[in-house]
Amino acid sequence: MIKKAQTKLSDIPNVQLLVSDLNRPFTIKDADLVVSVLTLQFLRIESRPRLLKETFQGLREGGAFIMVEKVMGSSPQFDGMWVDLHHNMKRRMGLSDYEISAKARSLRGVLIPLSLEKNIQLIHQAGYQTSDVFFKWYNWAGILAVK
Repeated sequence: MIKKAQTKLSDIPNVQLLVSDLNRPFTIKDADLVVSVLTLQFLRIESRPRLLKETFQGLREGGAFIMVEKVMGSSPQFDGMWVDLHHNMKRRMGLSDYEISAKARSLRGVLIPLSLEKNIQLIHQAGYQTSDVFFKWYNWAGILAVK
């Protein structure tokens, strides 16, 4: 994935791709933008506040953090509804019930989503003063936070 990304981004100056075990501390320095897409949901919950703090500390003033994650619904009723709608969309795309349930089983205990509200809370606890949701579709959300 890194090689493919490097190829696609080779013409853009000042882009740095990092390979790291995000469950361990790492350093970002003087970044204007940090992007995390479908990443935090695969980290241990206790590692997420530290990682968000490290991104905040590594950003320049006015820099931005973009996060896209799978999120839990704000209640069990909504969570179930979003999951059902997402599975229905997969069926419309041609996946079988077996494929959908196999994928869900393979992610159980590995992908651990939090609610949108909890993700925003973690972002603010990391030091970001302002954030906003720029994308919400079923049980997926994108958040932009600015230092």
